[in-house]
Amino acid sequence: MALAALAVFATGVLTASAHEDIESRVNGLLSRMTLEEKIGQLNLISHGPPLRWDDIQESKSGALLNFNNAQDVARAQGLARKSRLQIPLLFGLDILHGFRTQFPVPLGEAAAFNPRLSRLASEWAAREASYVGVNWTFAPMADLSRDSRWGRIVEGFGEDPHLGSVLTAARVEGFRAGGLATATKHFAGYGAPQGGRDYDTTYIPPAEMYDTYLPPFRAALDAGSVSFMAAFNALNGMPSAANPWLLTDVLRGQWGFDGFVTSDWASIHELLGHGIAADGAEAARKALLAGVDMDMMGQLYIKHLPTEVRAGRVPEAIVDEAVRRVLRTKFRIGLFDKPDVDPTRVDAIFPSPQSRQAAREVARETLVLLQNRGVLPVGAKTRSIAVIGPLADAPRDQIGPHGARG
Repeated sequence: MALAALAVFATGVLTASAHEDIESRVNGLLSRMTLEEKIGQLNLISHGPPLRWDDIQESKSGALLNFNNAQDVARAQGLARKSRLQIPLLFGLDILHGFRTQFPVPLGEAAAFNPRLSRLASEWAAREASYVGVNWTFAPMADLSRDSRWGRIVEGFGEDPHLGSVLTAARVEGFRAGGLATATKHFAGYGAPQGGRDYDTTYIPPAEMYDTYLPPFRAALDAGSVSFMAAFNALNGMPSAANPWLLTDVLRGQWGFDGFVTSDWASIHELLGHGIAADGAEAARKALLAGVDMDMMGQLYIKHLPTEVRAGRVPEAIVDEAVRRVLRTKFRIGLFDKPDVDPTRVDAIFPSPQSRQAAREVARETLVLLQNRGVLPVGAKTRSIAVIGPLADAPRDQIGPHGARG
């Protein structure tokens, strides 16, 4: 089963027998779980407060984020292996353009118009991250944007749905080839906020959604993305984290997606700010019923869902289906069958000469010359070049957003 699961994850080809075997294992495990253990699988917590290490062994979290070294990953996974049912953890991290070796940001990468390079960059990022035990990335960002005022435009591929679809698929394929599961984000319409203001509401007619903003996400699904992240913002008045049309009707009903959906950071809690939930219990209930399977950093599921289920306001069958999607994904990517990461591994072996060569190849094709006033090509007699400006000696800024361990 281990080799079959890993082959499925790498190729995206799931035979009927492999599917039946995974479903059998999922259902067998689910039948042994208490309600609290089920809801623990839906809880995604970050490194640092409010994480309590003892909670891992008590099955109060199914996934962790912002773990980026083998020592912490091995410690946490070891505690999960000591839990009653020994269900392994997902370790998620924003890896948008490299882990240790830094590649061009996605918007720059799009300027190359070359999906081979997108696959190459993503595969290297995945190799480096998976080497230290990270197994899930909150990428690619499939949001299209046609407003340069939006501050997150750098994380995506620009304005064209065809280019966005091709490069999104290439990135999913590259991440998977290197050993990382993907959470394609932000589903959906997040890149068209009013006035370019991040988190602001979007108003997009259904026809435009299907023609422009949804195709890159469908391309991610077809390329094998095992999870999606719901957006922060409201689409046509309904927050994505409580939007059954997006998460259930389109993603699962029309597209047949059977993986899981995670919220963005505390976005279920933000349903209170959107004004559609009076308290945390109502926010948790609305998000789960809409189709959000995992609560990132809101802690509303683990706090309120046991009471909501026992009070009859949330059917336990809905919880079971969300847990089934999470467990199915863990089996599908071979997580139950992989050995835990060696805690002595350090990512200082990267960047390697090979990864630097790959980054240089990608960077060369992403360069865009806007104007040349006789400066280029640089003459053979030139001995030095001055780099001037406030960012000339600011490596963190030069790396770009979400540089992981770069």
